[in-house]
Amino acid sequence: MNSSIPSTTLPLFRFYLRFLSFFCLIHWSSEVRSDVVTFGSGANTFDLTFQAILNLGNADDSTTFGGVNYAFGMSKYEISERMINIYNLDSQNSASPISYTSPGPGYGANKAATNITWVEAARFVNWLNISQGFAPAYWFRRADSTNITPWQSSQTSDYDALNQFRSKRTVFALASIDEWYKAAYYDPTLNGTGGYWQYAVRSDIAPNAVTSGTGARDVVYGQGANGVPADITQAGGLSAYGVMGMNGNVWEWTESPFNGVYTNAQVNRFLVGGSWADMQASVFAKGQTANYSPSTNIPQGGFRVISLIHTNGGDDGGFLAPLSSVPEPASGVVLLLMTATGCGRMFKRRNRR
Repeated sequence: MNSSIPSTTLPLFRFYLRFLSFFCLIHWSSEVRSDVVTFGSGANTFDLTFQAILNLGNADDSTTFGGVNYAFGMSKYEISERMINIYNLDSQNSASPISYTSPGPGYGANKAATNITWVEAARFVNWLNISQGFAPAYWFRRADSTNITPWQSSQTSDYDALNQFRSKRTVFALASIDEWYKAAYYDPTLNGTGGYWQYAVRSDIAPNAVTSGTGARDVVYGQGANGVPADITQAGGLSAYGVMGMNGNVWEWTESPFNGVYTNAQVNRFLVGGSWADMQASVFAKGQTANYSPSTNIPQGGFRVISLIHTNGGDDGGFLAPLSSVPEPASGVVLLLMTATGCGRMFKRRNRR
């Protein structure tokens, strides 16, 4: 029995393999990847979906923001009232509960939590880490105080000279201004080489002002101060990385000090993105964006969080591991081309027998 493949079929076979390689290149280049982590216990749980922010080493925008040389995950949605409630139900947080504004109609469990201080956002992030068995991101000298302080050089397991606020062992954190800006405005496919959109809905055209919605160019803004936040899953269109509501809905705290100095944890922090009243495009520069003391309640302010992929000996506990284990586009194509070449040679050898 002759099991060899006729040589006339080899060109067609190679064509199919090369077509598959090309398809995978396009697919891997444009795929938006994510990972889901569950927090809380029993009936009181919630999921955070983290969108993978890859494309390491992208350049800053003209605003001098956005360049990040490592991978991380950005929570797809803002933190909701229900998530804050679950934090408050945990007995370990009884000394430092988080308050938020929910004054009446238009607010609710799935709405973005508002009137949040930076300190409260940092405590929430610490709880995310501790509840999963990881190191806290931020150092509070007392559990019931706002006495946030930088990590000290003597704390070698946590201290990072480039960012003295964030423990280098932590998994969850507030986004730095560059991490936030990249997740909002950067698009690795823009103009074929990567670049920044003016708005966080993959557009340079002013978006649609809505009270709620998920249209590609929807942004929750234009309601004035008396408006209300949208549900976190109805907070507008997506950024290129698949993150929702990074313009409008609620202003979002970032980790970064406004003056660039990390030695004093009480310095003002960047507040970015806009709210249901007004949105913020990507044209802001370092001296042109909102900033407030970390203990200030922001009536239209909330936050979202990031998940880090460690390369410095820290343990990411498997979070985002499915992302980091997926071949990068180049390696995937090389593998397929090697397969095509190998199969072609194998069939040639079999046909010579």
